[in-house]
Amino acid sequence: MSFRKLDVSTITEEKQILLDRITQVNTEPGANEEAERKFQSKSSQVRAFITKGNALEALAQAISEPPYGLKDSSIPDKSAQLVMDVLASSRSQDAVSIIGDLAENQRVVLLKYIYYMMARPAYFNCSMLLSWHEKIVQVSGIGSICRVLSDRHTL
Repeated sequence: MSFRKLDVSTITEEKQILLDRITQVNTEPGANEEAERKFQSKSSQVRAFITKGNALEALAQAISEPPYGLKDSSIPDKSAQLVMDVLASSRSQDAVSIIGDLAENQRVVLLKYIYYMMARPAYFNCSMLLSWHEKIVQVSGIGSICRVLSDRHTL
């Protein structure tokens, strides 16, 4: 009895294309360049919101259009750093109100970024991330963790 539900020896090229679509791997030529252009535009807008002191708009813009399924990991790393910059620039007292003003799907994306950053403790401040994680669960409940863990879209 095998524990696998998929016999990997029977994967053909057509099945591989379908699996890539299911797991959202972007294999189109030029996908990384397009994602880089989008990131540069988003980054300048987020920095402008941070400068104005508008943490909610900066966070909403930073987590919009996450770079799902890219084979190049530099863009998700840059996007995560941008989100970290927003979290670091906002006051911890305002975190609950900022999270409360986000839509549910935005909270899930923020939680995905937090898990992505917590997997890289050498580059990100995990104590601050744990604080934000606690506040997201306080506002959204445990269901947000389940949605993140069960979603196939990953950074």
